[in-house]
Amino acid sequence: MAMRKDGDNLVLDGRYLSKLDHFVCDVLDILTRYSTYVIVSGYVAILFGRTRSTEDVNVIFWKISVKLLE
Repeated sequence: MAMRKDGDNLVLDGRYLSKLDHFVCDVLDILTRYSTYVIVSGYVAILFGRTRSTEDVNVIFWKISVKLLE
C-alpha cells in the first residue's frame, strides 16, 4: 500500500476497501456537508492495516451547530 497526499486528501493506493471502509466513506460524505472533522483512534489503525477486535470509528468535530442536532 502506498500513501500520498492529494490536496486536502490522503490517498491510499493498492488497498482493498472493506465493507467497513465503504461504510465509513458513506458516513463521512454526510458529515462533510455539515462540519470539519478528524477521524481518531481505532479506525485509523484499521485503515493502515492493523487487526483490531473492535471496528469503532471515533470522530472529533471542529464545530457543529446545536440547531443541527435538534
